[in-house]
Amino acid sequence: MSDFTCHVGEELGELTRKDYREACKRLDFYAEYNGNRYCVLHYPSAKNVEEFVEAARGKLRGGNFDFRGCCFPKGGSRFRDFVFTGEALFSSATFEGEAAFDGATFKEKADFSDVTFTGWAWFFWV
Repeated sequence: MSDFTCHVGEELGELTRKDYREACKRLDFYAEYNGNRYCVLHYPSAKNVEEFVEAARGKLRGGNFDFRGCCFPKGGSRFRDFVFTGEALFSSATFEGEAAFDGATFKEKADFSDVTFTGWAWFFWV
């Protein structure tokens, strides 16, 4: 693990970016984009879906549901039937392709403010 500081979102103010870095504080440098360094969760361009999913699953297994400002690649946002036992933070996240939350349970607050969905977003239950 490195001590780099993820750039997070270019359009966010510095105080917001500082808060959003909590989503990736234990992640290593992934790649550079437009001269800025990013973790795999916040990298704003095409990325390796398997690496993204591995990082996201690690957070979920650890009970960390902070995905503020994250850029979910197509195929990297499947939360079907998942139980979020703590606060689920997705504010300012971008979901490329389908975002599947159908059947998911949110035990505490779920924040989806300022989220961008480029495809279907599923939030229904059966």
